[in-house]
Amino acid sequence: MELVCRGGYPEIAALDLGVRAGWFDSYAATVIERDVVALGDLRRRTVLPVLLEWVAANTSGELNVQSAASRLGVDRVTFNSYLTWLETVFLVHRLPSWSRNPSARTVRRPKIHLSDTGLAASLMGVDAAALSAPTAPARGALLESFVVNEIARCLSTSASRLRMYHYRDHRSHEVDLVIERADGAVVAAEIKATSSPNVQQLRHIAWLRDHLDVVSPGAFRAGILFHTGDQRFTLGDRLHLRPINTLWTSNP
Repeated sequence: MELVCRGGYPEIAALDLGVRAGWFDSYAATVIERDVVALGDLRRRTVLPVLLEWVAANTSGELNVQSAASRLGVDRVTFNSYLTWLETVFLVHRLPSWSRNPSARTVRRPKIHLSDTGLAASLMGVDAAALSAPTAPARGALLESFVVNEIARCLSTSASRLRMYHYRDHRSHEVDLVIERADGAVVAAEIKATSSPNVQQLRHIAWLRDHLDVVSPGAFRAGILFHTGDQRFTLGDRLHLRPINTLWTSNP
């Protein structure tokens, strides 16, 4: 949780906890005023900080544009335009919905992630101590965004063409992250804020594995449950438990 709240900006790596909140506030204000407002010529500039706070509070959640625009008191066009500007300056990114039918991806809701969980935690007013409680409301959402952001950075240096999605269907099957290669190979991941993971938490990935084995044999390569503990082992056919720190250590 300390890593989640610290975030990934190099400028604050060595800053004390008490200094970080001010740095995050200044950074967000600077990017909005210098980059978004100056380049975008936006008339309702006061909406931007509120929109950024809304994204932070809803990070790793599905994006319902109509509901979000209504809550913020703007129309859909304005909401989409301003959200796109926050994506342009790399404060926000969307995770599209995955499907074997490419056209279906455009009609399903994406997930939305703040690009830095340190900034998200600061905007939400939470710290590592607050997130240490297993019942902390923001704990799971921030951890999911943290892992998604880490994997996105890993993939950005890959020689392969890899794209990231999430999956959810009308039968309530949900997978936090689906990584697809250009040849159709798929790796799926779940992110859980628990140090005691169990096989039941891999049930949706197991369903996806079995489904792809029928409709696209050979496509499903691995399913991984990332967790906050230290357990690392295989649970059946192509299903694995791995600590989150596997993403930056040399012991996969």
